[in-house]
Amino acid sequence: MAVVPLRAVVSALVGIANSANCYNVDGILQDADLNWRPCNPNAEISPCCNKDDYCLDNGLCLNAGSSKNLFTVQGCTDPKWGAPCQKYCSSFICMSSQPPSPLHSLLRS
Repeated sequence: MAVVPLRAVVSALVGIANSANCYNVDGILQDADLNWRPCNPNAEISPCCNKDDYCLDNGLCLNAGSSKNLFTVQGCTDPKWGAPCQKYCSSFICMSSQPPSPLHSLLRS
């Protein structure tokens, strides 16, 4: 039985996590320049956010980059946007200073 150094295993896992593709709400593969990353690199399907933004449990991203304090829907590792990815809006990237519907209506009640 071969012994594999822990560093090699961690490097391989990081490479897999960073190589996951992210798709916009139209199912179009995102350009690597956008620096989207899966929020849960261990999941088969995961929402994606920019590397500088915060992944929220509801699938939204809280922008921490140039557009601070905006809630956005950025991407999903599944081009068909299966669960847990949520299409809160139909545009390429929707932005709001308040959470997009249906969350906005839930937070007001």
